[in-house]
Amino acid sequence: MQCIVPLAGPQLTHPAYGLIPSYPVDGVPLLRRTIETRRWWKDRRLRAEDLTFVLREGPELRDIRAAVSGWFEGCRIVTLSHLTRGALLSALAGTAAVSALDEPLIVDLADILYDIDADIETCFANRSVGAVATYFEAHDACYSYFTFGPDGSVASAAEKKVISSHASAGTYIFRSTGHFIAATGRALRDSREELTVGQALFVCPVLNTIVRQGLKVIALEARNVRSVSKLLHAA
Repeated sequence: MQCIVPLAGPQLTHPAYGLIPSYPVDGVPLLRRTIETRRWWKDRRLRAEDLTFVLREGPELRDIRAAVSGWFEGCRIVTLSHLTRGALLSALAGTAAVSALDEPLIVDLADILYDIDADIETCFANRSVGAVATYFEAHDACYSYFTFGPDGSVASAAEKKVISSHASAGTYIFRSTGHFIAATGRALRDSREELTVGQALFVCPVLNTIVRQGLKVIALEARNVRSVSKLLHAA
């Protein structure tokens, strides 16, 4: 498996708590806690060298680069010179550094901690599955949302719009890097407005393109959910 973590956005630091990826959760830096509690990491399906972090030039670059390199020795780092038009394009930049193109590709926004029960690679045993998404129950418009079809798979996705009670947990797994790139290209060409909130382009609505291709997007329910924004607010 491969994993891209976009960390090139404008809100990497908090005025009270400093560098958000280093914020302590249960005595462990937030980013490290998030990645190391993912099912695929605990099952050793994902290794440090399978991780690609997308960073950006700026005052916090030295600190975040040193942090991720220390926590995940051997990881890959892509550094951008400027802000992109959102997490989708930052993740797309990260595909240039993945080490295996045919393995499942995780795009993890790493801003929600959770547990899941299912094994991701088992989900892709069915060739009709193009992607897997994680969700939890919520009604807050700060999240992305899914609707489900009769079989429980994702029927539609919307960014920052409450179209159901099924909120995205911020992790999207594509059958391969090629599936992610191809779906992103189609979405940018044919349905860019679905991807866009304000001036930013988001990952979640790319799943609509996967569905329109006739492929299934499996929805896995997340347990023990803790949102980064809510953690910081509570602190």
